[in-house]
Amino acid sequence: MTLCDRERGLAGTGLQCQFFNPKIEGVPAPSQTGEIVIAYNLYIKTRGCDIQGCSTEKTRIKHIGPGFDMASLTPKERELVKGLRDWWNTRGGAPGARGEIVKRDASGMVINEAGALYSRKLNTISNLVHREFYDLVVEVGPVAHSPLTGPF
Repeated sequence: MTLCDRERGLAGTGLQCQFFNPKIEGVPAPSQTGEIVIAYNLYIKTRGCDIQGCSTEKTRIKHIGPGFDMASLTPKERELVKGLRDWWNTRGGAPGARGEIVKRDASGMVINEAGALYSRKLNTISNLVHREFYDLVVEVGPVAHSPLTGPF
């Protein structure tokens, strides 16, 4: 599964993740791009020249898709989910996707992509370091379907 956030929302820039669980209902199964996954204690490992997320027995996952009971989230989780949805709906995953003017600094770097910053244990994909555990609130990137495994 590919996961995206404010800093890695363009095609091909998301975090590739593998989720394992002895029970099939413990693995997120998104049906469309833009659904949200909250992953607690996701292990980050190296994969080639990049990083990859991998669940362990410590990982807890909340898949916020159609029919999810938002009342089961903590107030902080609801705030983060709302912020991520607002970013996704406003910017379409990248500045300029919905007509927003892309702002750049003097060196040419995009400065308006990240949106609001939060002080929290939760991290952004760009700040992840391999061999560490992180909590993430992320969007599901383009969803592919396989006749053998269904959505992933």
